[in-house]
Amino acid sequence: MKELQFSLTEHDHRNFTYILLSRYQKGGTVQLIASTGIGIALSTVLINLLKTSEYYTVNTHIQTALTLVIFWIIYFLAQYFFKTFGKKPQLDPQGVLLAQHKLKIDTRGIAFETNYNKSFTRWQGILDIQETDDYVLFYTDRTIAHQLPKTVFEKPEHTREFLEKVRHYWKNPNSNKKGSFELVYSLSEHDFDSLCHIIGKQYKKRNIIQIIIVALVGAALSVWFIEGLRAEGNLPTRDFLQTGLAVVIYYTIYFFTRGLYQSLAEYDLLDPQGSFLAPQTLTIDAKGVVEKSTHDQYFTDWRGIIDIQETIDYLLLYNGQITAYLVPKTAFETPEDAAAFLEQARDYRQKSGRGAKNEKGKSDDTAEKS
Repeated sequence: MKELQFSLTEHDHRNFTYILLSRYQKGGTVQLIASTGIGIALSTVLINLLKTSEYYTVNTHIQTALTLVIFWIIYFLAQYFFKTFGKKPQLDPQGVLLAQHKLKIDTRGIAFETNYNKSFTRWQGILDIQETDDYVLFYTDRTIAHQLPKTVFEKPEHTREFLEKVRHYWKNPNSNKKGSFELVYSLSEHDFDSLCHIIGKQYKKRNIIQIIIVALVGAALSVWFIEGLRAEGNLPTRDFLQTGLAVVIYYTIYFFTRGLYQSLAEYDLLDPQGSFLAPQTLTIDAKGVVEKSTHDQYFTDWRGIIDIQETIDYLLLYNGQITAYLVPKTAFETPEDAAAFLEQARDYRQKSGRGAKNEKGKSDDTAEKS
């Protein structure tokens, strides 16, 4: 048995989110390139049509800015089309999100169980309970929540009764009032997308302000660069190349400015009392992975660990395509300790049957997907 104790930071959360989303949004790069190409082509066509109009400005600075505005309108429309009608990435059917869930609630707290995963959170660890049109959400942090679909209830009255009992338990933890109940349900990829949208709305205002600031800085510097090239006679003569160059310069400045803005901005996405920033104790043994914090406990059988990965700064034990146990390498005294932990985890997983080889030489994960 190996036990680790560590704490995570807002910076770890940001990196963790990026790693998880990069697995889920594998088609994002292709969509970005396609949307950019469509934006350059159509904005060039529209600009050429506008040039024949008597209302087209003769000011070259405004021309460049107008080109970027038209490009971005077309770009976002193309992105919306891809996200709405394109083939969406699929969550792992063996992962924790799409498995059948069993919810148990009593005076102590709230427990979730799937085929290979178990979690328990004391009521003191629930920061908020929210109701939307389709879900009941139990927040363990500002960006982390357990999701219960209302379809599990036969009537709206049952939902209200459920919320009344749950909020009583939450406001009066370990009260003398007895009672417990259990619900069984399943979630879909649509439910996951909805949860991401609900949580993302909390930070929409700040994100919009950031986007506007970065976009204005990028546009201003792009116009300045383009006009400098025009004055020196180094600007391409073809409209398509001019538009493409303006977009490339804008992209470069935009991403640099956004990175600088985010690096200087204070991190405040998480609650200091939430589950992510709380001190963690992670243990692995032959049965599985156990992670404990102040008010939470999570367990995953090795058969539920679908992947184990290593990055420069972290070890990740995935119990879903977009859910994982995060272990910072700073939790180990030496790189050799991290390597030994990783080897032990993979050995446990292989012995459970998850990482074993079949007769054709493929791993179980590969065989399941093929």
